[in-house]
Amino acid sequence: VWVAVVGYIHRTQQVLFGMDTMMNILLFYLMIGNSGAALSVDRLIARYRAARASLARSGGLDAPARAFLAAPPPSRGAGFALRLIQVHFCIIYLAAGFAKLKGNAWWDGRAVWDVMVNPEFTLMQYEWYERLLRAVATVKPLYHAAIAFGSWSTLFIEIAGPFLLWTRLRWLIMFLATAMHAAIAVLMGLNLFELLMIIMVLAFLPDRLIRDRLRGGPALPRLRFAFDPGSAPGVRAAALAVAADTDDQLALSPEPGAPAVSDAQGVRTTGAGGVGVLFKSVRVLAPLAFLLWVPGVRGLLARYLFPAVPAPA
Repeated sequence: VWVAVVGYIHRTQQVLFGMDTMMNILLFYLMIGNSGAALSVDRLIARYRAARASLARSGGLDAPARAFLAAPPPSRGAGFALRLIQVHFCIIYLAAGFAKLKGNAWWDGRAVWDVMVNPEFTLMQYEWYERLLRAVATVKPLYHAAIAFGSWSTLFIEIAGPFLLWTRLRWLIMFLATAMHAAIAVLMGLNLFELLMIIMVLAFLPDRLIRDRLRGGPALPRLRFAFDPGSAPGVRAAALAVAADTDDQLALSPEPGAPAVSDAQGVRTTGAGGVGVLFKSVRVLAPLAFLLWVPGVRGLLARYLFPAVPAPA
Protein backbone atom coordinates (compact mmCIF):
# COMPACT_ATOMS: atom_id res chain seq x y z
CA VAL A 1 0.00 0.00 0.00
CA TRP A 2 2.83 2.38 0.85
CA VAL A 3 4.53 1.71 -2.50
CA ALA A 4 1.26 2.43 -4.33
CA VAL A 5 0.79 5.70 -2.43
CA VAL A 6 4.35 6.83 -3.13
CA GLY A 7 3.81 5.94 -6.78
CA TYR A 8 0.81 8.19 -7.28
CA ILE A 9 2.38 10.94 -5.16
CA HIS A 10 5.33 11.11 -7.56
CA ARG A 11 3.14 10.96 -10.68
CA THR A 12 0.19 13.23 -9.83
CA GLN A 13 1.79 16.34 -8.41
CA GLN A 14 -1.13 18.50 -9.51
CA VAL A 15 -3.61 16.81 -7.14
CA LEU A 16 -1.43 16.41 -4.05
CA PHE A 17 -2.54 17.83 -0.73
CA GLY A 18 -1.56 17.67 2.91
CA MET A 19 -3.75 14.62 3.35
CA ASP A 20 -1.52 12.63 0.99
CA THR A 21 1.55 13.60 3.01
CA MET A 22 -0.01 12.57 6.32
CA MET A 23 -1.22 9.27 4.85
CA ASN A 24 2.23 8.57 3.46
CA ILE A 25 3.79 9.22 6.88
CA LEU A 26 1.38 6.93 8.72
CA LEU A 27 1.68 4.12 6.16
CA PHE A 28 5.46 4.24 6.47
CA TYR A 29 5.30 3.78 10.24
CA LEU A 30 2.68 1.04 9.92
CA MET A 31 5.30 -0.94 8.02
CA ILE A 32 7.78 -0.54 10.88
CA GLY A 33 5.44 -1.51 13.70
CA ASN A 34 3.51 -4.75 14.03
CA SER A 35 0.32 -3.02 12.93
CA GLY A 36 -1.62 -6.25 12.40
CA ALA A 37 -1.08 -7.59 15.90
CA ALA A 38 -4.34 -6.43 17.50
CA LEU A 39 -7.10 -5.44 15.05
CA SER A 40 -6.65 -7.44 11.87
CA VAL A 41 -7.52 -10.64 10.06
CA ASP A 42 -4.04 -11.85 10.96
CA ARG A 43 -4.92 -11.52 14.63
CA LEU A 44 -8.13 -13.54 14.14
CA ILE A 45 -6.17 -16.28 12.38
CA ALA A 46 -3.59 -16.31 15.18
CA ARG A 47 -6.38 -16.54 17.76
CA TYR A 48 -7.87 -19.51 15.91
CA ARG A 49 -4.55 -21.34 15.71
CA ALA A 50 -3.77 -20.73 19.38
CA ALA A 51 -7.22 -21.89 20.51
CA ARG A 52 -7.17 -24.97 18.28
CA ALA A 53 -3.71 -26.02 19.49
CA SER A 54 -4.74 -25.62 23.13
CA LEU A 55 -8.03 -27.47 22.67
CA ALA A 56 -6.34 -30.33 20.86
CA ARG A 57 -3.60 -30.48 23.49
CA SER A 58 -5.59 -30.26 26.72
CA GLY A 59 -9.26 -30.26 25.78
CA GLY A 60 -9.61 -26.66 26.97
CA LEU A 61 -7.91 -23.28 27.00
CA ASP A 62 -4.75 -23.51 29.09
CA ALA A 63 -3.04 -20.53 30.73
CA PRO A 64 -0.71 -19.64 27.81
CA ALA A 65 -3.61 -19.74 25.36
CA ARG A 66 -5.79 -17.56 27.60
CA ALA A 67 -2.99 -15.03 27.97
CA PHE A 68 -2.51 -14.89 24.19
CA LEU A 69 -6.24 -14.51 23.60
CA ALA A 70 -6.61 -11.78 26.22
CA ALA A 71 -4.15 -9.40 24.55
CA PRO A 72 -1.49 -9.48 21.84
CA PRO A 73 2.04 -10.11 23.08
CA PRO A 74 4.13 -6.98 23.69
CA SER A 75 5.95 -5.76 20.60
CA ARG A 76 9.08 -3.60 20.62
CA GLY A 77 8.49 -2.82 16.96
CA ALA A 78 5.03 -1.44 17.71
CA GLY A 79 6.37 0.67 20.56
CA PHE A 80 9.17 1.99 18.35
CA ALA A 81 6.71 2.90 15.57
CA LEU A 82 4.41 4.66 18.02
CA ARG A 83 7.32 6.70 19.36
CA LEU A 84 8.29 7.67 15.82
CA ILE A 85 4.73 8.83 15.14
CA GLN A 86 4.74 10.89 18.34
CA VAL A 87 8.07 12.57 17.55
CA HIS A 88 7.09 13.21 13.94
CA PHE A 89 3.78 14.70 15.08
CA CYS A 90 5.62 17.15 17.33
CA ILE A 91 7.92 18.15 14.47
CA ILE A 92 4.91 18.77 12.21
CA TYR A 93 3.25 20.93 14.85
CA LEU A 94 6.39 22.97 15.52
CA ALA A 95 6.98 23.53 11.81
CA ALA A 96 3.37 24.62 11.30
CA GLY A 97 3.38 26.90 14.34
CA PHE A 98 6.67 28.63 13.56
CA ALA A 99 5.67 29.05 9.91
CA LYS A 100 2.53 30.89 11.02
CA LEU A 101 4.64 33.37 12.97
CA LYS A 102 6.12 34.60 9.70
CA GLY A 103 2.80 36.02 8.56
CA ASN A 104 1.28 39.21 9.88
CA ALA A 105 -2.20 37.73 9.49
CA TRP A 106 -1.55 35.41 12.42
CA TRP A 107 -0.31 38.22 14.64
CA ASP A 108 -3.43 40.39 14.21
CA GLY A 109 -5.90 37.50 13.89
CA ARG A 110 -6.94 38.03 10.28
CA ALA A 111 -5.85 34.52 9.29
CA VAL A 112 -8.68 32.80 11.15
CA TRP A 113 -11.27 35.28 9.91
CA ASP A 114 -10.08 34.92 6.31
CA VAL A 115 -10.60 31.17 6.57
CA MET A 116 -14.05 31.52 8.11
CA VAL A 117 -15.29 33.84 5.34
CA ASN A 118 -13.61 32.07 2.41
CA PRO A 119 -16.43 30.65 0.25
CA GLU A 120 -14.15 27.93 -1.15
CA PHE A 121 -13.55 26.24 2.18
CA THR A 122 -16.22 27.18 4.68
CA LEU A 123 -19.92 26.93 5.32
CA MET A 124 -20.66 30.19 3.49
CA GLN A 125 -23.13 28.39 1.27
CA TYR A 126 -25.50 28.20 4.23
CA GLU A 127 -27.51 31.32 4.94
CA TRP A 128 -27.53 30.80 8.70
CA TYR A 129 -23.72 30.69 8.74
CA GLU A 130 -23.39 33.93 6.79
CA ARG A 131 -25.88 35.65 9.10
CA LEU A 132 -23.89 34.44 12.12
CA LEU A 133 -20.65 35.87 10.73
CA ARG A 134 -22.31 39.18 9.91
CA ALA A 135 -23.72 39.37 13.43
CA VAL A 136 -20.30 38.72 14.93
CA ALA A 137 -18.66 41.31 12.66
CA THR A 138 -21.12 44.04 13.67
CA VAL A 139 -20.13 43.72 17.34
CA LYS A 140 -16.53 44.86 17.23
CA PRO A 141 -15.47 43.67 20.72
CA LEU A 142 -16.90 40.23 19.97
CA TYR A 143 -15.25 40.18 16.54
CA HIS A 144 -11.79 41.05 17.86
CA ALA A 145 -12.12 38.61 20.76
CA ALA A 146 -13.17 35.79 18.42
CA ILE A 147 -10.35 36.24 15.92
CA ALA A 148 -7.76 36.77 18.64
CA PHE A 149 -8.88 33.64 20.47
CA GLY A 150 -8.84 31.57 17.29
CA SER A 151 -5.39 32.74 16.22
CA TRP A 152 -3.64 32.63 19.57
CA SER A 153 -5.18 29.32 20.61
CA THR A 154 -3.97 27.77 17.35
CA LEU A 155 -0.46 29.11 17.90
CA PHE A 156 -0.49 27.89 21.49
CA ILE A 157 -1.55 24.36 20.52
CA GLU A 158 0.98 24.04 17.69
CA ILE A 159 3.98 25.64 19.45
CA ALA A 160 3.46 24.74 23.11
CA GLY A 161 1.75 21.42 22.39
CA PRO A 162 4.88 19.50 21.30
CA PHE A 163 6.43 20.30 24.71
CA LEU A 164 3.35 19.89 26.92
CA LEU A 165 2.49 16.53 25.34
CA TRP A 166 5.34 15.00 27.35
CA THR A 167 4.03 16.36 30.67
CA ARG A 168 0.97 15.76 32.82
CA LEU A 169 -0.92 18.21 30.60
CA ARG A 170 -0.92 15.69 27.77
CA TRP A 171 -4.69 15.17 28.17
CA LEU A 172 -5.33 18.91 27.72
CA ILE A 173 -3.24 19.23 24.56
CA MET A 174 -4.81 16.09 23.10
CA PHE A 175 -8.28 17.48 23.77
CA LEU A 176 -7.44 20.91 22.32
CA ALA A 177 -5.71 19.43 19.27
CA THR A 178 -8.62 17.09 18.55
CA ALA A 179 -11.10 19.95 18.90
CA MET A 180 -8.99 22.14 16.63
CA HIS A 181 -8.77 19.53 13.89
CA ALA A 182 -12.49 18.77 14.16
CA ALA A 183 -13.25 22.48 13.77
CA ILE A 184 -10.97 22.74 10.74
CA ALA A 185 -12.67 19.72 9.19
CA VAL A 186 -16.07 21.40 9.54
CA LEU A 187 -15.03 24.91 8.51
CA MET A 188 -12.72 24.01 5.64
CA GLY A 189 -14.10 20.64 4.55
CA LEU A 190 -10.73 18.90 5.01
CA ASN A 191 -12.27 15.79 6.54
CA LEU A 192 -9.72 13.12 5.57
CA PHE A 193 -6.74 15.34 6.35
CA GLU A 194 -8.04 16.16 9.82
CA LEU A 195 -8.96 12.55 10.52
CA LEU A 196 -5.37 11.53 9.80
CA MET A 197 -4.11 14.25 12.13
CA ILE A 198 -6.47 13.03 14.88
CA ILE A 199 -5.09 9.51 14.36
CA MET A 200 -1.63 10.91 15.04
CA VAL A 201 -2.99 12.48 18.24
CA LEU A 202 -4.34 9.07 19.28
CA ALA A 203 -0.79 7.72 19.16
CA PHE A 204 -0.25 9.45 22.53
CA LEU A 205 -2.95 7.35 24.23
CA PRO A 206 -1.84 4.29 26.22
CA ASP A 207 -2.48 1.03 24.39
CA ARG A 208 -4.34 -0.49 27.33
CA LEU A 209 -6.73 2.46 27.41
CA ILE A 210 -7.64 1.97 23.77
CA ARG A 211 -8.01 -1.79 24.22
CA ASP A 212 -10.26 -1.40 27.26
CA ARG A 213 -12.47 1.18 25.53
CA LEU A 214 -12.88 -1.10 22.52
CA ARG A 215 -14.24 -3.90 24.67
CA GLY A 216 -17.99 -4.21 25.03
CA GLY A 217 -18.18 -4.39 28.81
CA PRO A 218 -20.07 -6.64 31.24
CA ALA A 219 -23.51 -6.04 29.66
CA LEU A 220 -22.78 -8.20 26.61
CA PRO A 221 -24.74 -11.48 26.22
CA ARG A 222 -23.11 -14.56 27.69
CA LEU A 223 -23.17 -17.82 25.73
CA ARG A 224 -22.08 -21.42 26.29
CA PHE A 225 -20.50 -23.37 23.44
CA ALA A 226 -20.61 -27.16 23.78
CA PHE A 227 -18.15 -29.27 21.79
CA ASP A 228 -16.59 -32.71 21.82
CA PRO A 229 -12.85 -32.40 22.66
CA GLY A 230 -12.27 -35.86 21.22
CA SER A 231 -13.60 -34.89 17.81
CA ALA A 232 -11.40 -33.00 15.34
CA PRO A 233 -14.39 -31.19 13.76
CA GLY A 234 -15.64 -30.27 17.22
CA VAL A 235 -12.26 -28.84 18.23
CA ARG A 236 -12.10 -26.89 14.98
CA ALA A 237 -15.60 -25.49 15.53
CA ALA A 238 -14.79 -24.43 19.10
CA ALA A 239 -11.55 -22.81 17.94
CA LEU A 240 -13.44 -20.81 15.30
CA ALA A 241 -15.94 -19.62 17.89
CA VAL A 242 -13.19 -18.65 20.35
CA ALA A 243 -11.28 -16.79 17.62
CA ALA A 244 -14.28 -14.52 16.99
CA ASP A 245 -15.00 -14.08 20.72
CA THR A 246 -12.75 -11.09 21.40
CA ASP A 247 -14.84 -9.96 24.39
CA ASP A 248 -14.84 -13.28 26.29
CA GLN A 249 -18.56 -13.90 25.83
CA LEU A 250 -18.28 -17.65 25.23
CA ALA A 251 -17.82 -20.29 27.90
CA LEU A 252 -16.62 -23.62 26.51
CA SER A 253 -18.37 -26.77 27.68
CA PRO A 254 -16.73 -30.11 26.73
CA GLU A 255 -19.57 -32.52 25.95
CA PRO A 256 -19.93 -35.52 23.66
CA GLY A 257 -21.98 -34.99 20.53
CA ALA A 258 -22.37 -32.28 17.94
CA PRO A 259 -21.38 -28.69 18.79
CA ALA A 260 -24.16 -26.47 20.08
CA VAL A 261 -24.55 -22.99 21.51
CA SER A 262 -26.75 -22.00 24.46
CA ASP A 263 -27.91 -18.45 25.11
CA ALA A 264 -28.34 -16.74 28.50
CA GLN A 265 -31.75 -18.39 28.93
CA GLY A 266 -30.26 -21.84 28.37
CA VAL A 267 -31.89 -22.40 24.98
CA ARG A 268 -29.67 -24.82 23.08
CA THR A 269 -29.28 -24.31 19.33
CA THR A 270 -27.20 -25.92 16.63
CA GLY A 271 -26.86 -25.84 12.86
CA ALA A 272 -28.07 -22.79 10.95
CA GLY A 273 -29.95 -21.57 14.03
CA GLY A 274 -26.75 -21.65 16.06
CA VAL A 275 -25.00 -19.55 13.43
CA GLY A 276 -27.77 -16.97 13.81
CA VAL A 277 -27.35 -16.93 17.60
CA LEU A 278 -23.58 -16.37 17.32
CA PHE A 279 -23.91 -13.57 14.78
CA LYS A 280 -26.62 -11.94 16.86
CA SER A 281 -24.80 -12.06 20.19
CA VAL A 282 -21.02 -12.09 19.61
CA ARG A 283 -19.88 -8.49 19.36
CA VAL A 284 -17.37 -8.90 16.53
CA LEU A 285 -19.81 -10.92 14.42
CA ALA A 286 -22.89 -8.72 14.96
CA PRO A 287 -21.93 -6.07 12.34
CA LEU A 288 -21.53 -8.90 9.80
CA ALA A 289 -24.96 -10.42 10.40
CA PHE A 290 -26.20 -9.05 7.07
CA LEU A 291 -24.02 -11.66 5.33
CA LEU A 292 -26.36 -14.37 6.56
CA TRP A 293 -28.98 -13.09 4.10
CA VAL A 294 -26.72 -14.12 1.21
CA PRO A 295 -27.92 -17.51 -0.07
CA GLY A 296 -25.62 -20.32 1.01
CA VAL A 297 -23.61 -18.36 3.58
CA ARG A 298 -25.54 -19.56 6.63
CA GLY A 299 -25.29 -23.18 5.51
CA LEU A 300 -21.58 -22.91 4.79
CA LEU A 301 -20.89 -21.41 8.22
CA ALA A 302 -23.06 -24.07 9.90
CA ARG A 303 -20.95 -26.73 8.23
CA TYR A 304 -17.80 -25.48 10.00
CA LEU A 305 -19.23 -24.12 13.26
CA PHE A 306 -21.75 -26.91 13.90
CA PRO A 307 -20.58 -30.00 12.02
CA ALA A 308 -22.84 -33.00 12.19
CA VAL A 309 -21.63 -36.02 14.13
CA PRO A 310 -22.22 -39.38 12.41
CA ALA A 311 -24.53 -41.71 14.28
CA PRO A 312 -22.88 -44.70 15.98
CA ALA A 313 -23.06 -48.00 14.10
